[in-house]
Amino acid sequence: MEDYVEYLNRSSTETVEAESLMCYDQFVNALERGKQHLSPRQRIIFEMNKEYGMSISEISEKLSITNQVVRNQLCMALKILRVELRQYYPLLLLFLKDI
Repeated sequence: MEDYVEYLNRSSTETVEAESLMCYDQFVNALERGKQHLSPRQRIIFEMNKEYGMSISEISEKLSITNQVVRNQLCMALKILRVELRQYYPLLLLFLKDI
């Protein structure tokens, strides 16, 4: 009986982990599809900020644009992605928590 209970615990944990990984993989794929709806500049700014962790000022310096332009482009990109990724809203909140 103890072996059976241990087996159930192990298999349920593995199932939950597998489901979580599948959900995350689906989110990542949806994010990539969502980024295709962004303009090239919006995509670059979004990736620099959210994926590479660059600050607004670092991005503006690197791209030779003002901080306000970076903020505006990032804001527009996030609006588009919120619509595109609405079914993944809880994961999106975790990914975009620094907004």
